[in-house]
Amino acid sequence: MLSFSILLLLTKQAREFFVPEISKAGSALYLDHLIQQKVTEYNRKVVKVTTIDRFLKEEDLDHIDITKIDVEGAELSLLNGAHISLKEKRIDKLLIEVHKTINTSKKA
Repeated sequence: MLSFSILLLLTKQAREFFVPEISKAGSALYLDHLIQQKVTEYNRKVVKVTTIDRFLKEEDLDHIDITKIDVEGAELSLLNGAHISLKEKRIDKLLIEVHKTINTSKKA
């Protein structure tokens, strides 16, 4: 069994990622999420991102047994980047942690 921990979104590019200095909240793609958690001290990091569709192709994988998603408000962006895989039923199970706050940022 292979296990991957990577940032998968709608597009393949580098994105700014916000990491709190004190672990009150998890790191986030959207600064709004940390502000809502009352995090005032954080570091900005640039991370590479890709899509689930592209990841499967690049890693030559036929399907994914289970995908755990915790992307702090970027759920729709991630699912849009898995459009082909979902349509072709290449993902058996999705476990999605959904946040009550909807991201209002223009970035996806």
